[in-house]
Amino acid sequence: MQSTPLTIFAALTCATLAPSLATAGVVFSDTFSDSDRAGWFNSSGVSNTATVADGALTVTSGRHVLAYFADTTLSSVGDTLTLAFDVSVLNPLNAGSGFRVGFFDKNGSTAVSADGVNTGFGNYLGYTAALNLVPPGSPVIFRQRDNPGNTALITTNTNYTQLGSAGGPVASFVSGTTYRFIYTLEKTGADALSIGVSVTGGAFGETYQHSVPDESGIVSLLNSFAISSTTTTATSFTLDNVSVTFTPVPEPSSFAAWSGVAVLGLVASRRRRR
Repeated sequence: MQSTPLTIFAALTCATLAPSLATAGVVFSDTFSDSDRAGWFNSSGVSNTATVADGALTVTSGRHVLAYFADTTLSSVGDTLTLAFDVSVLNPLNAGSGFRVGFFDKNGSTAVSADGVNTGFGNYLGYTAALNLVPPGSPVIFRQRDNPGNTALITTNTNYTQLGSAGGPVASFVSGTTYRFIYTLEKTGADALSIGVSVTGGAFGETYQHSVPDESGIVSLLNSFAISSTTTTATSFTLDNVSVTFTPVPEPSSFAAWSGVAVLGLVASRRRRR
């Protein structure tokens, strides 16, 4: 097929716009079907505290696992970053703030490259959600890591500011039940975001949401996440079907450009028919 000037223009325009959309979609995914946990780093240096078997990653309680993904920025209102995974526990997990997840920016620090690192995270910034799995209290507590200094990552609250909590019934993780956990950050303003947690399975069926106005500037660049059980009431927790998805809101200029390409394509098509 011969290329008309309009066809060439449309192709060049698409190529120009493509990079701005290339970061959308799944930025991290692991189903452990290859029996490998490459890219996952356990805070313990003992090899049997994080193992892959039967297509899932099992981690000894009291430890965290950490993974990295490409730098992802929540730059526009409506941009979202979502961590989703299946989780189950061996023995009931029923402790205050007993299960935690967080998105982080390593903030200039060198990425972890081996197991056994449970300190050295002093520069990391980000947000966590902690499930309170035993009454009384709110079922989810949201915190911001905004005070670099303490070198532990997610097993301490020392360098965190509590942002708020979400109400609802308090439940526990029951041994042998698989839960679906979804953790989302959404930019809602120039210096504001919303943190959401959805837990389904067993006695859970709730979505917890908390809006975070941050006058000092939100943490909008993220490149890592961590998952932890901070208690030993459960012997271990098991993860599967883990994904991180970035959903940006297209810029108005992108809409306009694509509309222009569509119009030009339509004009070219009509001219050829004549």
